[in-house]
Amino acid sequence: MWALKSSARIDVDPLRNSCPSLFLVLVLACMMLLPPGRLAGQGATSSPSPVDQAVNGSTHVDMVVYQSIPLVARWHGIHGTLRLTQDSRLLEAHRQVLWNLGDVDFLIGSGRVKAADPLWQPLQSPPLRNAELELTTADGNVLFREVLGRPLARLEGVRLYETDQPDFMVTVDHTAGMGAYNGPIATIAEVRDGAIYWLAAAKKGKGTGKRIALMKSLRTDWQLSPASGGKGQDILYVECRPAARGGDLKTSRTRFAFNGRRWVRRTQLSEGCWESEREFPPPESFP
Repeated sequence: MWALKSSARIDVDPLRNSCPSLFLVLVLACMMLLPPGRLAGQGATSSPSPVDQAVNGSTHVDMVVYQSIPLVARWHGIHGTLRLTQDSRLLEAHRQVLWNLGDVDFLIGSGRVKAADPLWQPLQSPPLRNAELELTTADGNVLFREVLGRPLARLEGVRLYETDQPDFMVTVDHTAGMGAYNGPIATIAEVRDGAIYWLAAAKKGKGTGKRIALMKSLRTDWQLSPASGGKGQDILYVECRPAARGGDLKTSRTRFAFNGRRWVRRTQLSEGCWESEREFPPPESFP
């Protein structure tokens, strides 16, 4: 944009007195050079907020830090931070309504909120960005970033071993509004030597195993329980699913346990269907 330098001073009095038409043309030209907002004496314009950008149709939305946990070198091999970022339009008021219920489209479609409500309008377009997990150095350099697959997530410390070293539970809300087989899913991150490792368990301790994913839904739940070996904590996981070849529902009980070297998974099937309206099965019922 062209602009007049502040040092370029024009004496307009002779023009005003001798040639009014030329004076008017000069004034209009100067007004065209001024940025919007300065014409009414408003001063310099400010950048639009993320909410303003969303309402006005911009496709760019910033991410902001929602949670952060400091890391300690003697435990994690790094002085830094594990942090969770989310779409900057999300407010705590939104999270309290959305968590374990569904997305914005579901809330509007089911009549729980109104599309015209000013609180919910900014979240409708563009779609909410998915949450991200970041590992950063003390000076803020990002060493690791993973997009978590859904906009809502939360981060909390957890202790699974007999030591005081904390691990980190990352819970992502996959709730789809209705259904017995969807809900928040927790995974566990360990930070060692300045890197992130996702907790995985192998069947009978063989192979590298699969990442442990712990859902809470109508027919799925989990709890931490004192380790059957007497040190640290086991993870107990119960779920009801249709039999592999169809037919009746079956309940599986799984114990994830640390054997001193790695995490192992032991599963036991039984007839019938457990649902979260009932008491969580006792630890002794898990293999």
